Amino acid sequence: MTHQANQTSIKRERYLELLNEITRAAIGTLDLQEMLQTLANRLGALFLADACHIILWDDERQIPVPIAASGSSSEIFQALKIQPGTKTLTGALLKLGHVLAVPNVDLITHIDAEIISQFPSNRSLLGLPFIANGQGLGAAILGFNKPRQFTDQEIAWGEQAAAQIALTIARARLLETEREIRELAETLREASSALNETLDFDELLDRLLELISRVVPYDSAAFMVVESGVARVVRHRGFKKFGTAVSDKIASVTLDVTTTSNLQHMIENGRPLIIPDISQYADWVKIKPFQYISSWAGAPVFIQSELFGIFSLDKQEPDFYQPKHADRLATFAHQAALALSNARLHAETRRQVQELGILHAVALIGATALNEDELIEQTTQIIGDALYSDNFGFLIYDEEIGMLRPHPSYRPANVLGRFPVISVTQGIAGQVFLSGQPCRIGDISQAAAYTEVDPRTRSELCVPLKIHDRVIGVINTESSQLHTFTEADERLLTTLAGQLAPAIERIRLFTAESSRRQEAETLREAIAAVASSLKLEQVLDSILVQLNRVIPYDSAAVLLLEDGNLKHVAGRGFPEDVQAQLQGQYLPTDDSLIWQLIIDGQPILLADAQADPRFRNWGGTNYSHGWMGLPLLVRDTVIGFLTVDNRQVGAYHEWDISLAQSFAQQAATAIEHARLYETTQAARHVADRQANELRVTADILSMLNATPGVLEIFPQMAEIFKQLTDCDRASLFLFDTEKSNTGIMLAVDKDQDGTLAVGTQLTVADTSAAHDILAGQPHFTPNLASETEQPGEYALYRAGFRSRVNIPLTVGQRVIGSLNFAWYTQQGYSTEQQSLLQQIGNAMALAVERSRLFDEANQRTTELEILTNLSSQLRQAVLIDNMLAVIIDTIRQVTTTFFVSILLVEQETNELVVRSEHPPGLGFPNRRLPPNTGVSGHVVQTGQPYVTDDLANDPHVHTLPEERILLQQVSGSITLPLQAQERVIGVIHLAFPKGVIATEVNLRLLIAIAEIAGGALDRALVLENLEQRVAERTHALAEANKRLQELDHLKSKFVSDVSHELRTPITNLKLYLELMERGRSDRQSHYMTVLRQQTVRLAELLEDILSLSRLEMGGEKIKLNPVDLNKVVEQAVTANMPRVEAAELTLHFELQPDLPWVRGERNQLAQVVTNLLSNAIRYTPQGAIELQTVWDEEKGMVLTRITDTGIGIHPDDYDYLFDRFYRGQHTGQSNIPGTGLGLAIVKEIVDLHEGEILVQSELGKGATFKVWLPVAEPEDDAA
Repeated sequence: MTHQANQTSIKRERYLELLNEITRAAIGTLDLQEMLQTLANRLGALFLADACHIILWDDERQIPVPIAASGSSSEIFQALKIQPGTKTLTGALLKLGHVLAVPNVDLITHIDAEIISQFPSNRSLLGLPFIANGQGLGAAILGFNKPRQFTDQEIAWGEQAAAQIALTIARARLLETEREIRELAETLREASSALNETLDFDELLDRLLELISRVVPYDSAAFMVVESGVARVVRHRGFKKFGTAVSDKIASVTLDVTTTSNLQHMIENGRPLIIPDISQYADWVKIKPFQYISSWAGAPVFIQSELFGIFSLDKQEPDFYQPKHADRLATFAHQAALALSNARLHAETRRQVQELGILHAVALIGATALNEDELIEQTTQIIGDALYSDNFGFLIYDEEIGMLRPHPSYRPANVLGRFPVISVTQGIAGQVFLSGQPCRIGDISQAAAYTEVDPRTRSELCVPLKIHDRVIGVINTESSQLHTFTEADERLLTTLAGQLAPAIERIRLFTAESSRRQEAETLREAIAAVASSLKLEQVLDSILVQLNRVIPYDSAAVLLLEDGNLKHVAGRGFPEDVQAQLQGQYLPTDDSLIWQLIIDGQPILLADAQADPRFRNWGGTNYSHGWMGLPLLVRDTVIGFLTVDNRQVGAYHEWDISLAQSFAQQAATAIEHARLYETTQAARHVADRQANELRVTADILSMLNATPGVLEIFPQMAEIFKQLTDCDRASLFLFDTEKSNTGIMLAVDKDQDGTLAVGTQLTVADTSAAHDILAGQPHFTPNLASETEQPGEYALYRAGFRSRVNIPLTVGQRVIGSLNFAWYTQQGYSTEQQSLLQQIGNAMALAVERSRLFDEANQRTTELEILTNLSSQLRQAVLIDNMLAVIIDTIRQVTTTFFVSILLVEQETNELVVRSEHPPGLGFPNRRLPPNTGVSGHVVQTGQPYVTDDLANDPHVHTLPEERILLQQVSGSITLPLQAQERVIGVIHLAFPKGVIATEVNLRLLIAIAEIAGGALDRALVLENLEQRVAERTHALAEANKRLQELDHLKSKFVSDVSHELRTPITNLKLYLELMERGRSDRQSHYMTVLRQQTVRLAELLEDILSLSRLEMGGEKIKLNPVDLNKVVEQAVTANMPRVEAAELTLHFELQPDLPWVRGERNQLAQVVTNLLSNAIRYTPQGAIELQTVWDEEKGMVLTRITDTGIGIHPDDYDYLFDRFYRGQHTGQSNIPGTGLGLAIVKEIVDLHEGEILVQSELGKGATFKVWLPVAEPEDDAA
């Protein structure tokens, strides 16, 4: 009992201390949160609870709010979120109104099981409701981890503590409310004072957004102005900290208040709206990127009962904004409305003053400006600087093209670059122009007619510019902000347009009058200048110069009718190449536009020539758009016309036609006067010219009769031709007597950069003049540009000539050539000169024919002397070699050759053998060609000469690889048969260097030389054959005797060598057989191994001896065919690979792809590779062997290379390597097996294949064997 009493006493003391602490907290603590946390700790300690939770009741939302906790579950408790409508113990306690003791939580029904599950350790509870003045404020819930029975004393203490805490909470809330009221009043007082300090609208809004944060806190806030049912953000604060995407987006936000629920709610109720948690607000408008907003508050601002704007406040924490904030916002919004009303009134007054100033300034400009551009430019600067800096300017209607053209002063300037003109059916500007009514667009994204010009534009205002109800353009302004323009802006621009229109009309009338006066004065001066000369060329130049003063142009031309043809006689402003092409050109009069000018005699105006199907771009004038054709009339007859070109579409108008035609009339009169003057001068000139022509013709005939060689005196004659015709070039062309369709340029007065120079060959197809010349008719080319498709005319045109005349040279009925004249100007000749040129041509033809006959006679005489001299020298020569030298020397006298060779047919084999050549050292002497091989064989077979201009690619050519380089240095060749009594005994082959054409060589003379040489050589060969046969028989007997002696010696040596080589293995066989019989039994396996080795060596020796024997017996009968050497090598490598692996060596082999096939016998080539590979394996103790096949470009043969890293070859052994049975002075003493016949066999086979073998070695580092084999010829059979 005593212990229980003590416990009760202790608890009572704690209880009294708790009550005392509650009283002290109520008096001394202003922080409710801090006070309740302290009480939670003391309550838990008083009742020895495992946890103590203090909850305040939110009467507006009807949910408990965890506020303080102690014990193990305090963190879970304070993070607990309870949704409205949830059954809670706090709600139940407040409804009961007294302490609730729960000995076992499993039996409780006052709370949701989900909440109970958050505190699984609590098995019993004690609930203490906080009620003051009949109002439920919250509760304290004590949790115990074990079931527990609560005493009446504990319940009584709980009730007393709860009552005391409730009073403390009520008092704290009253104090907090009082403090908030005082702070709000102070804030509103400061706001009122601060707002009265400025009347600037933007500055005022910034101050309001700053001050409202002291009344109602926010993370971000904005003020939206409401106009025409649309709320748009005009100022904002706090958005930058959420990123640039948020801060950039907020400036362009607009909302339709009629469809935005939260805004509509405020407007209808006239009160602020609080949305504690926007996720619970179904009609919330979600705008990216404002996802961070969780709680929102808004307050409408009314000015004179009209909604002016809305404050919008955002918080990241959900449930931050509560109904209490609505009253504060309402009070602040009322205060802000007064300040905004004053600021708006001030802004309107300031705007009116500014507008009046602007209108006054524009009126002054309109009264003083002398041109339209100055007026618009200064107006744009004033209004753009003052009001519309983003985008402002004038678009003036261009009647010629029917489009709106932005004035050059338009801001920003890049609008002009992107849209130089705008269609009247395009965009807001086009809509205003057509309707004549202003148009104000708050959000261009909602305007279907809008066409983007400036990508920054968000709103636009456009008003028409009218003169007497006629729209002449529009005034346009755009803004990068939404809903920027108001009715006041529209009124201002409409007033401005009405003010500017009369000024523009006055300026246009003044400009038109001044222009008419200036045009009349310019026309008078231009006509006087044109009439100041009688020289037609000067008159034409003056017309074009003065025309540019009257009607500015980019290019212009004078075209005159001559004998029914229209000629381009003068031009100005054309590109140089176009002017050169057009000057003097005759244009077809059947052109519909030209024909209309000639027939009607009326000027023609084209706004855009390129769009008119009648217009042709003569000479490349495709730049011309604005165009006028002005007929030149003399006594009502069209003598030609002027053409005027302008690069600009619509450059000329109807009033330009009248002025230009007046000028054209005076120009026609000046041209007619100049023509009459030139006609008089021309008649006098004709008389003088005819007299001069008679004198010059006499001089030409005298010169032609004085010399037989026309070519010698042609330069002097050319100078006379130039005096007669004013030509810039004279030339003489003659047809080939043997090829009537081909000719050569024989004489040119001077060589213009090699153009059709002396020696140039032309065929009939190379010149357009050939048809007329061959028909005996002169050919006239007034403009060479029309005939440049032919090579001859193109060469002249490229050299600068523009006209040409060709006079046929005729002897009897035969045309032998032409006399040619060329001029640098178009139609450089005159029609009066045609008869004179024909007379000169006839005289020249007779002189040329006489000169040709004289030259042919001289040529025949020279050739006869050469042939006579050749016959004489051949008769005096005794030996064939001397004859061959005489023949080659004679050929070199008559033609230029790269080399000459003479091949004679060998009677026994019918092979062609090269007997002589020049120059010496080509490597051809004694070379043999099989019958019917190559060009020489073809000539022997046909008995006819063979001529080719492309020897390297001729199908009859048969060359060896070493001859290919030589062929690259020659062009063509002539091969002549050497005949005797209809029998071909050989050929003469001539090859010509680059630049010499074989078909142009004197073939007739060479054939005559070959005929004389053939007879002489035939006689010499008969004598030589008789002597040779005697010598051959004598030499054959001597050789046979010598061969028999050599064979006897070889037989003895061979028997001796074979006996020596066989003695060793046979002796070893006998020795080891005796050991097998009488030796030790434990050595029997060793004896057997030695016997096998000696047997293998004996077999290899016999096989090698047989191979050599076969080579000696069958060497002359071997048949060589094309062989794929790579395949032979692959097979040999495969066969020897086990030996390589057994010797622990490495074998690398690399075969060149696409290797040419060699000419050989497959089995013998396989033995070459096998023997060389076997040697490399035997003499390489360790290391590697490399085998390669490659094409040797220098030798023109296929190379096989085998390299090893073995013991190498001693220098003393080099000379004996390929001797039979030779194994080296040092190697032979080693235990390396071998017969000494392997390399001898390799050498025999390589020699039989006409190949080469080379050995390279360094003692101790290995050896390399190289074998070259010739490639297979195309005619060889594939093997």
